[in-house]
Amino acid sequence: MGEDGAVEDELRWPGMDAVDFTIVDALQHDGRASLLGISRKLDVPVGAVRQRYERLVGTGYIKSVALVDPGTVGRPVVAFVEAEVDRGLEEVERRLAALDQVAWLAVGQDYRTIFFQVSTTSNAELTAALNAHVRPLEQLTRLTTDVHLRNWSPVFSFSGSPAGHRPDAERILWRGAAETARPVDDVDAELLACLAEDARMTVTAMTERTGLSVPATRQRLVRLLKDQVVRIRTRPDPLSSAISTVRVVMEVTRDTTAVAEELAQLPNTTYVTESTGRASMQLEMTCATEGQIADGYRQIGRVPGVVRPRMLRYSRVRTHTGRW
Repeated sequence: MGEDGAVEDELRWPGMDAVDFTIVDALQHDGRASLLGISRKLDVPVGAVRQRYERLVGTGYIKSVALVDPGTVGRPVVAFVEAEVDRGLEEVERRLAALDQVAWLAVGQDYRTIFFQVSTTSNAELTAALNAHVRPLEQLTRLTTDVHLRNWSPVFSFSGSPAGHRPDAERILWRGAAETARPVDDVDAELLACLAEDARMTVTAMTERTGLSVPATRQRLVRLLKDQVVRIRTRPDPLSSAISTVRVVMEVTRDTTAVAEELAQLPNTTYVTESTGRASMQLEMTCATEGQIADGYRQIGRVPGVVRPRMLRYSRVRTHTGRW
């Protein structure tokens, strides 16, 4: 095999073929698409589609997650926190992961740094939470906080997938800077909680939680999706042992909107964030091979306006709630 072929093999997701990518593509257009509907589209027995779907889920290659703009549920302030620990790593990890404000947490490859994301009702609550629950931890030696300004959450593009699987530009921006005008009542909140627990939960199961009729529950769900209060994304599971999650932080020397749009088009990109702090932009990739990570890092460095990119490697992702 030639050099180009060897590189292409490094970038391809192991064990995935054209049929797998077609199933994934259907789920990326509709994260709640039925396996029966997908089987009809492929003209393949539903049992075969189910078997492939379960294999992809079992390996961690795909997971349907419900993304909710935290501002919609009263938590508009989102921050990324980096804490350096000199001892008692597991105890600190456990205590931070238990905090209600923490939606995501990972441990760095140096086994001294904990990265976590929090969402709060205000800057004042963010300060209070850090002062009450984080800074008092005597094992911490350093703490830095960057506040997220905007988030870009592309439809996940697997490297090595057939042409045409790149995210649509209008579907990239997930959380803008504007305040949401869409009210969410208690029933909507319960439905969002159901989706956070299982993005493909059946309407029947949701009905048992809401107390509404099946038609009323379905109508509410359709409205939440149509109004983009929640978006269903299909992407690799960062909690899977088959997946490596990396974060790349960088400085930007031109319009951050243009840079974010270009970064969000790169394969294996989970999300892009514009933030405060020294690194004005952060990007997360979820990959299955070292070749995918190396190629993604090279492509990030080639985007005009990106300077001094730095990669943060995780030894494990402990908490990933799907909410922000």
